[in-house]
Amino acid sequence: MVAVLALYWPTGAWLLEEWTASSTVFQHGIPVVAVAAVLTVMAAARIPADEIRPFWPAMIVVAGLSLAWLVASVANVVNAQALLLPLILLAALTGVLGLAAGRKLAPGVLYAIFALPAWKVLQPTLREFTIFAVEGLLRLGGVPAVIEGDLVYITAGTFQIVNGCSGLNFFVVGFAIAALYGYLFYASWLKRAALLAVGIGFAVFGNWVRVASVIAIGEATDMQSGLVDDHQNFGWILFAVLQVPFFAIAMRLGRNEPQDAGRPEDGWTGSRLAGNWSLAAVVALAMLATGPVWAMIVDSRYPADATADLSLPASVPGWDGPLRPGMAWQPEYAGVSGQAMGRYESLDGSVWMYVNVYLSQEQGRELVYIHNRIGGDAEVRTMDTVTRPQAGGDVAGVRMAHVEEDFRSRKIAYWYQIDGRRYVSDTRAKVAQALATLAGKPEAGVVAVSAVCGIDCEAADARIADFVTALGDDFRMDYKNMDNALR
Repeated sequence: MVAVLALYWPTGAWLLEEWTASSTVFQHGIPVVAVAAVLTVMAAARIPADEIRPFWPAMIVVAGLSLAWLVASVANVVNAQALLLPLILLAALTGVLGLAAGRKLAPGVLYAIFALPAWKVLQPTLREFTIFAVEGLLRLGGVPAVIEGDLVYITAGTFQIVNGCSGLNFFVVGFAIAALYGYLFYASWLKRAALLAVGIGFAVFGNWVRVASVIAIGEATDMQSGLVDDHQNFGWILFAVLQVPFFAIAMRLGRNEPQDAGRPEDGWTGSRLAGNWSLAAVVALAMLATGPVWAMIVDSRYPADATADLSLPASVPGWDGPLRPGMAWQPEYAGVSGQAMGRYESLDGSVWMYVNVYLSQEQGRELVYIHNRIGGDAEVRTMDTVTRPQAGGDVAGVRMAHVEEDFRSRKIAYWYQIDGRRYVSDTRAKVAQALATLAGKPEAGVVAVSAVCGIDCEAADARIADFVTALGDDFRMDYKNMDNALR
């Protein structure tokens, strides 16, 4: 465990920051990891000494998982990095102690998954369920309300059911408590599954009651109650109250369950380990270090503050430019090394071209990032992928955004350019960027072409298509490293 924490510390530090942030929904992370450690130690004490022998094939799995962490690291996908840590630890323990030992240790090690922020992927779904359930609860309680999308209109004001109202924290904690109780006290997998359904059901129902109650209280108090703005503690009080019937059901389900026959004295001690365990530990440590060491080697050729000077195409057939942009459209990309924008003119009208480049990337300063905005401050109405035929039978794609500016709308075609290739999919761009970084080519950026719509956007689409065609599929960003700084 210590070796995994030390080698993969960047991921561990991010997790610690997530668990201790005041606004996070994963403040239960540290207690969950503590429980996972205790479960793992308890399971280890119950492993018979004659089952302890290295399982060498697991070392290959350790190396593979370490390399997967490497790809996630250079692609700045921190949730994937965090999700791999319990799997890496379990594979290493299995390699050193054996397959039978790995099976016994798996529940404790994998329990740490309940602490990981990757559960956030469920937030939108849980929020949709909450909106649907709250509408029914308000109707049942006689509270006059109109729900449109995620907005709840009542006489006293308006509530918005955002992702924070999804109850993800209650869902995960309820799931974790039910899983722990079932593991410790049940032998039947059917009863464990039933208890999970009960635990999750109470947690989700409690959140629905929380949201509906806050809206009802807002209506009754003309939005003056303190619960209207701060209702997390109220939610945990409801969660705790609902644990009473949960544990009553859990104890009733646990009747006639056999007790665990394993006892600590049946287990092993260090002096009774197989003689070649130390060699297995050294091999496991080497496999664990594969990804982190490689990550340090290929971290980046550039310092984080390296800057680049980009040049727009000096000549595009059928178009005059680049000219001064003279307009307000400005994409927002966090921490770019360099960017440029210009306007091009033809007989049919104008288009604007924007390019940027990242010489290096890190979490929160990356090409594919949830807070990047191709439309800048403008509201995005639609986002589609558009393809067009190329010579030779291939198909080139662009992502097409339709944004609403103050008094007009705009169409924007854009794509990612990584190692000289075009990518439209965020996922493929992430993978390509990771592989290019491993190959020593971390430079990547965005190419975008936009046009202002008239009465409709057909003419804007046509101008963009003409310009992108004239630009050519072999277009490559032209930039210079201003600092001439390489690591």
